[in-house]
Amino acid sequence: MDRFVVTKGQRVLFIGDSITDAGRREDPDGMGAGYVFFIANWVTARYPDLKIEFMNCGIGGNTVPDLEARWDSDCLKLRPDCVSIMVGINDAAQQARGVEGMTLDVYESGYRRLLDRVRGETAVRLVLMEPFLVGGRTNGQDWRPLVDQRIEVVHRLAGEYDAVLVAIDAAFAKACEHRPPESWAPDAVHPFPAGHALIAQQWLVAMGA
Repeated sequence: MDRFVVTKGQRVLFIGDSITDAGRREDPDGMGAGYVFFIANWVTARYPDLKIEFMNCGIGGNTVPDLEARWDSDCLKLRPDCVSIMVGINDAAQQARGVEGMTLDVYESGYRRLLDRVRGETAVRLVLMEPFLVGGRTNGQDWRPLVDQRIEVVHRLAGEYDAVLVAIDAAFAKACEHRPPESWAPDAVHPFPAGHALIAQQWLVAMGA
């Protein structure tokens, strides 16, 4: 318990794309059925005295530019003490599909603006989660190089901004040594419950919980 970096009464915000969303907008509790659900319930059960508040602001399909467009309403105005970000798979997918403007430079520069704004306006702990691809291909396309480039950006930003880094892609790669990729995520992107549990486990370990 002494190692857990979230303290009593703090607010933890998760923000990102469909992997974070996981149906939270249809969930009366707003948590969804993914890794955020697992984390919130595990921490509540393990540390009931801390009374930590969890908020899920994931939206399916989101990219870094999408997060920028809603950063005020869905992050800054909520005044979180800890912001956990997972974004990148849709940025990579849009580049693979030839969507104009969805380059690696756009991803990194936009991500930096998100971090600069939240650090400049709030006293917040940052948690950066790797985007991931379970196995090498999805929808018949090889997105792996584009995802790897964004993972490198996340590692670099985590170091520069003194953020907690959660190595999701590496964890799935190790898990796939024992079970095939399709047992974790049928389309290499959206995890089954066991995949979400693996993501939650990596978050909790990285946070010292």
